[in-house]
Amino acid sequence: MAEPRTIDNLGLGPSIRWAQDQAFIDQSIVKESSFVSLQTTIDVSSPFFSSEFDLLFQIKQRFAPWALMLAPKGFNMQKMRLFTYQAIPSLGSEEFLSSQMQKIRDKVALNKEDRIKRREEGRGAEFAWEDEREEEEEQRESKTLIALLEYVHVLDILMAQINARRSQYSKG
Repeated sequence: MAEPRTIDNLGLGPSIRWAQDQAFIDQSIVKESSFVSLQTTIDVSSPFFSSEFDLLFQIKQRFAPWALMLAPKGFNMQKMRLFTYQAIPSLGSEEFLSSQMQKIRDKVALNKEDRIKRREEGRGAEFAWEDEREEEEEQRESKTLIALLEYVHVLDILMAQINARRSQYSKG
């Protein structure tokens, strides 16, 4: 059995062999390989499961492209996406979601101040319970929306961690 060796004990032969092999390798493959990862990290926007119904009624063939012109730039990057970094990409970025949550909070606070001013001026609802019901409903809706957006934010964090682990293991 051969004795194990470290890289520093290999000698000059493997280095010469590597230099000679580089002449035969197509360098464009190495340079263009970074474009492959771009296709695998774009957000998912369509389902990928093909059901028996689709096969039976040929749903995919119904919407097949038929034009002889070229597809728009970036069109091919929109399909067959493997991984995503957001649970619901159409909602926007993390900064946009946090600004939306702040807008909801500000709107609720502004409406509350407006109701207080109307009551002081005597222009409130005919019955006090109407204002209270409106305020409770607004609070409930705003809490629901904010909880949803916070949950989506947590899901995005989890998706980022999952993709980081996937990338870690795919790199070896």
